[in-house]
Amino acid sequence: MSRPKAHWIMLTSNPRESTGERLVYWKTEADACADELEAQADKAYMTIAKQEAHMEAQDGRIADLKAEVARLTEALETPENIERLARAAHTAWSGWMEYLFRKCAECGTESIIPAWAVERWKRQASTAYDDLPEDEKESDRDEARRYIRALREEPR
Repeated sequence: MSRPKAHWIMLTSNPRESTGERLVYWKTEADACADELEAQADKAYMTIAKQEAHMEAQDGRIADLKAEVARLTEALETPENIERLARAAHTAWSGWMEYLFRKCAECGTESIIPAWAVERWKRQASTAYDDLPEDEKESDRDEARRYIRALREEPR
């Protein structure tokens, strides 16, 4: 048998159970390398298959969660809840108007908003919630809690 120019390596298998003899065979280093690469590729494909199965399971969970959100949203959007929230919104608005008018200066038939209030309220109105200072966020959280309490009220 003529050997190719590649180096040959001797591989020994485990002893055969029945005879206890060892099998010895020869492979080129390139063949051994190809076998190792094939084994690594098989392992990579198995890993990819597991990851794809995991992603499909996650997609299923996400779809279930989206369906649950849709169900809860539909359950919340009842005529009774719309009325409860509208009542709470009106109460918040009228409370704000009373506060605003208390801060205004009366000038005959006119109400004048003080400059400090205009400056503050313009700043607040042009600031995203996430960028508000913590005390102003807490004020908004208090308002949100009032809306949640409104949903707990008995319908009128």
